[in-house]
Amino acid sequence: KNIGHFETTYDAVLLSATDGMVPAPPTPAETYPQPALQKKLNAAASARLVAMVMKFEKVEVKERIRVGGELKTRSLCAVPYSRLKSLDWDHSVSAVRLVAGGTRDAPQDSHVVLKVANSLELENEAKLRLRGLASAAAASIQLSFNYVGVYAGPTKPKPFQRKRANLSHHEQGKLPPLATMRDLAIARHRGSGAPAKAGLSKRAKHAMDMIHKGCCQFTVVSCVEKGKPPAAGMLQVESKLMLCAGYADVPGLAYVEGQRVVLSQQWDDVAKYQVYDKAHQGEHSNGVELEFKDGKAYFFVVLDVLQLADCVEHFWNRRNASKGEPPMARSTHGRDVVKITTLTGEIPAPPAPPGDLDVLDETGVLVRPSKKAAAPADSGAYKKQASGGSARRKSTLVGAVIKGKRASDFRLNPRTDKYWDAVVKHQGWLLKKGGLGKTWIKRYAVLYSTSMGHYLCYYADFAKSPLFHTEERERNIIDLCKTTFVRPVSNNKEAPTNSFDICTIEREWTLSADSKAAMQQWLQVITRAIDEDVAIVPDDELVFVVKPRVDPSGKLLKNEYSTGLKVSASGVSVCHVTAADEYQERFFWCYTDFFKWSILHHSGKTGLQVSVFTSTDFDVKDRQEFLFRTRDAVKLATAIEFYIEKFMAAMHLYLEGDMSMHKAAGANGAATMAWDTQAMGRDALVNDDDLIGTGGDDDDDDATVAGKTNGAAPGVSNQSILDLFTVDSGPSHAAAPDADPFAPKAATLPLHQDPDDPFAPKPVTDPVFGGAPEPPPPPVEEVKEELLAGGPPQPPSD
Repeated sequence: KNIGHFETTYDAVLLSATDGMVPAPPTPAETYPQPALQKKLNAAASARLVAMVMKFEKVEVKERIRVGGELKTRSLCAVPYSRLKSLDWDHSVSAVRLVAGGTRDAPQDSHVVLKVANSLELENEAKLRLRGLASAAAASIQLSFNYVGVYAGPTKPKPFQRKRANLSHHEQGKLPPLATMRDLAIARHRGSGAPAKAGLSKRAKHAMDMIHKGCCQFTVVSCVEKGKPPAAGMLQVESKLMLCAGYADVPGLAYVEGQRVVLSQQWDDVAKYQVYDKAHQGEHSNGVELEFKDGKAYFFVVLDVLQLADCVEHFWNRRNASKGEPPMARSTHGRDVVKITTLTGEIPAPPAPPGDLDVLDETGVLVRPSKKAAAPADSGAYKKQASGGSARRKSTLVGAVIKGKRASDFRLNPRTDKYWDAVVKHQGWLLKKGGLGKTWIKRYAVLYSTSMGHYLCYYADFAKSPLFHTEERERNIIDLCKTTFVRPVSNNKEAPTNSFDICTIEREWTLSADSKAAMQQWLQVITRAIDEDVAIVPDDELVFVVKPRVDPSGKLLKNEYSTGLKVSASGVSVCHVTAADEYQERFFWCYTDFFKWSILHHSGKTGLQVSVFTSTDFDVKDRQEFLFRTRDAVKLATAIEFYIEKFMAAMHLYLEGDMSMHKAAGANGAATMAWDTQAMGRDALVNDDDLIGTGGDDDDDDATVAGKTNGAAPGVSNQSILDLFTVDSGPSHAAAPDADPFAPKAATLPLHQDPDDPFAPKPVTDPVFGGAPEPPPPPVEEVKEELLAGGPPQPPSD
């Protein structure tokens, strides 16, 4: 409340400004050198160093210059808080843009972009100051806080308006033709990319293998060496193909039949590889061919061909990156970020922020130094590492007895110690609310980089991590490829200082660091990991049981919770739910089939209206409108939005299949596949992401959601996918404003029970649509209303 009576100064670098907003830069004679400040801000020698001063009624930017041999301070600009329209934040590079509204003399908006040492600290200061100013003035300040990249404020960002990291040299926004993308999506959905049931992710299993065993293991059905006759039938002994980055005395690739090592090579020995994946065509001999520089070649047939392809792709790209060579064309795993969008436009991605690989106990004592900068052999920390010790952490008496949190002896796991620094990006202590008393307790968090993407895991203490423990002791696992956005300032009112939220498609996680600097480091490494996983998706599905209210297809049972919508990487599968809880697919919507979707809110009830194309030429006149009643409409809409963002990222990388990109990849031996629509392989569609949802139960007892989908409550607005794929959209017609969109509708169209009826609506899974689509019933009212956090109030029963 009294913060406005104090002035706070932040050292900064002036990155850009509207013409006329600030005076011209000082001349070389006027420039005042400040090497210490340049180092603090990580600024170039030519950077313009300034100071941002937060005052009672305004924010001012000042500069120190030399005038006639004297050091003076001049004001560059001063903006009253009442004139500020927005503060735009880019925490990835610690920058802020101040946008000021126009005046009578200069009606156009103006802005100035500044880079500070810690933008998180500045944002917290700005919010406190504006809140205090509004309280003192008894009036609210009309000022918005906007974010760049994966960051967001209290509410979810509007879909598709933010620009995510670019993993390719292609210009952002470029996509293949709609028909091509649709064919690729169908090939993935019918083939090796068919989604697993919720909670049964193969991808997560392989990631945990890499964390705990140092490698990904794949069961080999058969193996053929080039130039030798293939063995008849399947292998008679258990055979494994093991892949890792290659460290110490461990090879990057190893093939073992029973107890016999058949193949042991490093990635530098691999000349090229090729993935064969035609599972969508019914082919069972899918796998990877590896050719080595010594001329030998092997073809491995495996069951998890999609995960194997992703794993090989990851290690191939990491090897190429270490040599300064480009990644494999159309790949999604193991890539570096090429470009990022900042407040000043798209720029080359800065180097990845460094993480902390030293292991510290709760009191800050060094337990195990990073091998990249190992401690001297005679240091106390090194001796402690060798002799073991006690891992102590704060805990309640009940928690200590029940969960075994008492101090325990620890010793390094020699197997994990070999590869620990290769899979860990960052580690340290964070506060997490939990335990029987739901108090804020310390957890040891580790950010892993695996061939399946990045995972943030936390443990009861450091001694429970794989570096010291041989069992899997993760308290919980956060799959960062499922992240929708990150709040740099937590929405949790009970959270301690320096708290932030990681919002995933499954839930929200509130974590708290012990200082502003630690919080900034955690956010920078986490958001960079999310950017690198921008085209990686989970391989399991999210299932929503809904009640169809409007069904122009006539294939669903209306006005009952007997329809399941299974949202996954390639699209939405619309299923009938049997009495035995079995899901029978009625039709499949690729993400290219969506014309638009919108949340409907009427009399305390919510639903999702979906308009989809019914022809492969994507004519806006050929579409059907469905209405599904569900309390989870916001979660469902957000799932579709987020998956489409991932789908677009994967399809953007698919453009690397141009001949120019093929030539670039061929120079270093990267594998390419025949990318015609008749042979859609594993590289066709890449991975995707899930949803973020609201809390709250449905008003109908029989409405359920399979999978973990509780989380934050984003606002979802009407959105047309044609905005993404540059297809003109047409207007929609609204019903009477007082009409109940969820009231049961009388059947005005016959139900087509005969599968040979040429006028029956055809499932979207068929790439060739026969017959003319039935005219849809009058669309229901579209209510453009954002839903607040927590979901709508409990409505009366239907």
